[in-house]
Amino acid sequence: MTSINEKISLLRAVKKAMELSGRWNKLYGADSNAESIGKYNVDVFWHCKPLSQTSIDEWISYCKEHNICAVIPTRDGELEFFSEHKKRFSEANIHVMISSQAAILRCLDKLDFARFLSEKKYPMIPTMENPAEIKAERWVVKERFGSGSQSLRLDLSLAEALEHSKNLQFPVFQPFLKGKEFSVDLYRTLEGEVKGVVARERNCIVSGESKITTTKRHLALEALSEKLAGELNLYGHVLFQVLEDKNNALHIIECNPRFGGASTASLAVGLDSFHWFLIEALGENLKSKSFERLPDIIQVRTFADKVIPCF
Repeated sequence: MTSINEKISLLRAVKKAMELSGRWNKLYGADSNAESIGKYNVDVFWHCKPLSQTSIDEWISYCKEHNICAVIPTRDGELEFFSEHKKRFSEANIHVMISSQAAILRCLDKLDFARFLSEKKYPMIPTMENPAEIKAERWVVKERFGSGSQSLRLDLSLAEALEHSKNLQFPVFQPFLKGKEFSVDLYRTLEGEVKGVVARERNCIVSGESKITTTKRHLALEALSEKLAGELNLYGHVLFQVLEDKNNALHIIECNPRFGGASTASLAVGLDSFHWFLIEALGENLKSKSFERLPDIIQVRTFADKVIPCF
């Protein structure tokens, strides 16, 4: 796993999937921060260089040296690198949970993403570089590329939106809509089948991440997300953000083509993404594996201490 940082629940979920499979020996965690908290939750920690200072040859060499044949990227800033070199990894018998480069670039570019889906007649929230092209009373401003949750501002007046946009490198504007915000986690296989999908309401959001989230059966939202994953030709675990207004109409916000911070809630109700990925990494298909949806849960994300003996 890459960029492990403080992603303890994610690391534990991968460990659980490895144990369930019974065919994986060690979990390697990579991070450019030597003091990453995650290093205490993996079998082997690799203090790697930042991707900007690393070549694909170095990555493949390290993986081959340590018999690593499955890689899970976890950070938006590295998705383009792994998608660009997906073929090189595959030729070295290293399976990466990443979509094609074209799909990744489309999802990371909020303007292109919105235009593409709007042309396909999906219920996309209007997204423009020029706010004059949108009719709205209140505004959302965000960075065009990447996740950008730290720079996101909601419910602004036009004057406030324009002022905040001066602090962004490539700002885009959207109308601010009120409603329930949902995340939808799903897993799409190498053969293009959506193996499972789980919708969850984002009850408490801090810095763009759900600190409290509730899984819910929402057939219309699940069907929309499954269709979107096929339209965008995505692979592996994918996360959609969708808003439902007071009239129950759905509005697509964005797509994160990776595992999300609170996606472990979906694992808890049966979305076996990491187990399915590890099976595919061994060259096997998932035809015999089924998605068994478990009862809904509320997940509250908190920090917990870990005590380990000194050596």
